[in-house]
Amino acid sequence: MTFFKPLTAVAATLMLALAAGAVQAEPVALSFGDNQIKASNRGAKVVADVFDFTLDAPTFLSGLLQTASADSTPMVNITSAYLQLKSGGPQIWLTETVAGDWDNDVFSAETWTLSPQLLSAGDWQLHVMGEGFNTKLKESYQVNLEGAAEQLPEPAGLALVAIGLTALTVTRRRAARSDR
Repeated sequence: MTFFKPLTAVAATLMLALAAGAVQAEPVALSFGDNQIKASNRGAKVVADVFDFTLDAPTFLSGLLQTASADSTPMVNITSAYLQLKSGGPQIWLTETVAGDWDNDVFSAETWTLSPQLLSAGDWQLHVMGEGFNTKLKESYQVNLEGAAEQLPEPAGLALVAIGLTALTVTRRRAARSDR
C-alpha cells in the first residue's frame, strides 16, 4: 500500500502536466497590401481598401503598415487604418508612428502601428484609406499582422486534469487518515 501512494502522486502529476500542454498558443500571421497605387495627371489616386480575414479563436494581434516606392521617396499618404468585426462594432485603430508633413509637401515613408490587442474569434476586416500622388511609378503599402491564437483545452485534456486532481485529493485524504 505504501508503494502505491507515491505512484499515484506521480501519475496525477504527469496527467496534470500533459493536460497543461494541451493549452497552447497557435501563431497567426496575416499579410495584406496594395502595390498598384498610381495617380493620374488629373489628381491623386484614392486608396480605400478593405481586406477580410477570419480568426478561429481569440487572438492577441499586433503589426505594422508601411508605405514603399520604387522611387526614393514614397508619395502615398495613408490617412487612416483600422480593424473591425465584419458585423460591425468598435473600430481598433492603427496609430501613425512615422509620417511626412503632407500639408507642406514633405513626402516620406509612413509607418502605422497596431499595438497588441486581444481580438475575438470571428470575421474581421482591415480598412486602409489614403491617397497616392506619384504619377510616374506605382507605389504601395504592406500590412503585416502577427500574433497568437489562444487554444482552449480539448475535452480529453480537461478530463486528464479532473482525473489528476481527483487522484491528488484521494492521496492526500488517505495520507491524512493514516497519520491519525
